[in-house]
Amino acid sequence: MTTEASTYRWNTSGAAEAYDAAAPAIHPYYAKVQDEILGLLPFKGGTKFELIDLGGGSGRLAERVLTHFPGAKVMVVDQSEPFLALAERRLKRFGRRAEVLRHKLQDDWLSALHSAPNVIVSTSAIHHMEPREKQALYWQCYEALAPGGMFINGDE
Repeated sequence: MTTEASTYRWNTSGAAEAYDAAAPAIHPYYAKVQDEILGLLPFKGGTKFELIDLGGGSGRLAERVLTHFPGAKVMVVDQSEPFLALAERRLKRFGRRAEVLRHKLQDDWLSALHSAPNVIVSTSAIHHMEPREKQALYWQCYEALAPGGMFINGDE
């Protein structure tokens, strides 16, 4: 019997590793989208803030946020265990400032949060969802954010 988890294309280490290596070439604006997101974050220096990266996969954007903002704490939320394994390895050097959460964006990931994030970002993940799923996700983001928080979707 085939389950949804076993048929999800990113649930193999080989697929996750290959995509992670090729992403900057597959998506011609990969780095540009991440640069724009970093530029939109309204924080300076060591300002403390929390950011959630929805569908953050291997943690490439999370790594950039943590590097550019020494006061940031980032949680990568993704349903792919192999992608999150890559993220854990990539983000290990940031210690407790980095965390991963295995969860589908369509489900209740809000209940796993420790506190209200200041920022929720996503890149190249939400476009895969059905319109009703997107609406539900946007509502979850609104409910999750700290007062004055922001949501940034850098997607195709």
